[in-house]
Amino acid sequence: MSKTENGEMRPDVARVAIDGRKCVASRFHPNLLSEKLIGNITHHQSSIQDQHLAVLKSIVEKRKRQFKEEEKAKQADGQLELAGSSS
Repeated sequence: MSKTENGEMRPDVARVAIDGRKCVASRFHPNLLSEKLIGNITHHQSSIQDQHLAVLKSIVEKRKRQFKEEEKAKQADGQLELAGSSS
C-alpha cells in the first residue's frame, strides 16, 4: 500500500497483487478467509399454505375449548338457579 501511496506502483497493479494474495490466503484457510461461504445449509420450512392451515386449526381448537368452558359455566349457573328456586 505504501508503494501505491508513494507512486511506485499503479493502483490497478496493486489491486491485482492484493487480489492474488486474497486468493492464496483463501486456499489455505477457506473457512476463515474465503469470500464464498462453503458449507451445507438446510432449510426446513413448510409452505405458507401449510403454516396457514396449522394456525387456523389452532384457532378453531382454541374456540372449541372456549365454547365448551362457556357451556359448562352456563350449565353450572342453571343448576345453581334451579337449586336456589327449589328451596
